[in-house]
Amino acid sequence: MTEAEILSKLTDIFHDVFELPSIVLSPEMTAQDVPGWDSVSHITMVVETEQSFGVKFHTTEIEALKNVGDLVRLIQDEDQQIVTEMPLFPTIDVARGTVSLPPWPVRPSSWSTPRSPCPPGYLVR
Repeated sequence: MTEAEILSKLTDIFHDVFELPSIVLSPEMTAQDVPGWDSVSHITMVVETEQSFGVKFHTTEIEALKNVGDLVRLIQDEDQQIVTEMPLFPTIDVARGTVSLPPWPVRPSSWSTPRSPCPPGYLVR
């Protein structure tokens, strides 16, 4: 996604979370620039952003955010992660008698549900 597309989607999220229909986001905007941006609304905004973009942020990533531009770059980074280099399924080397498991959680952006516990094709019994 482009920065403009992400900012547009984030603007809708900010309108809903902060109940400020007139807010216009810019990359330099900080919490001090938005009336009512407290710790509770911050958590709500992060959760809404994760759900809207189908990503999951680590606590350290959230703590490092200084402005809206940092959030945009974080979303772009999450969106551009290439998981295809990692194996999605276990590899079995019969000659050596070893099994290599993929790193978990593997969460390609192409999955329909970002919090799926298993890749498509796995059967959970």
